[in-house]
Amino acid sequence: MGGQSLLILGVAEPTVLMYAFMYNFVKDRPELGPKLFLAWTGWVCVWTAILLFLLAILGACSFINRFTCLAGELFAVSYIPSGNVPKGIPRRLLSPNPWSPGAYQNWTVVKDMMQVPVLYIIGAFVPGTMIAVLFYFDHSVASQLAQQSEFNLQKPTSFHY
Repeated sequence: MGGQSLLILGVAEPTVLMYAFMYNFVKDRPELGPKLFLAWTGWVCVWTAILLFLLAILGACSFINRFTCLAGELFAVSYIPSGNVPKGIPRRLLSPNPWSPGAYQNWTVVKDMMQVPVLYIIGAFVPGTMIAVLFYFDHSVASQLAQQSEFNLQKPTSFHY
C-alpha cells in the first residue's frame, strides 16, 4: 500500500456495543427473535453500505475539517463493555467452500433476510445510520489525527494532490 498515509482504525469496541444493543432489541420481538437476528443485522449492514456509498459519492470527507483535534481525541477514547456479549450471538462463524455442491444451503442469512418483516427492514435504517456515522467519523478522525503537522509526515508522490 505504497503511498497511503498512516491510518489506524479502531471501531471494534463501539461496534461490539452496537451489536449488543441490536441483539437486546431483537431478542424479545416475536416477529424476529434470536432466529432472525443475523438476517435483520444483514439489513442493517445493507443500509450501512448504502449510506457509506452515498457519503463517499458526496465527498463527505471534506466536512471532517470542521471538527477540532479535541473532538477527534475525545472520540479516540475506547469504551470497554463491563459485561459479556449476550448469549445467542454467534462467536464463531464457519465459512464453507462456496464452490462445493449444495453451497447455496450455506447462505442461510441471505435466505433468512427475506423473512424479516418490511417494517423491520425499514427500521434497520436507524442502526445502519448509526454504524455508518461511526465508521465515517472514526475513519476521518483517524486520518486527521494521523496526519497532523506535529508528526511531520510528508505526502508521497502517489497522493497527486
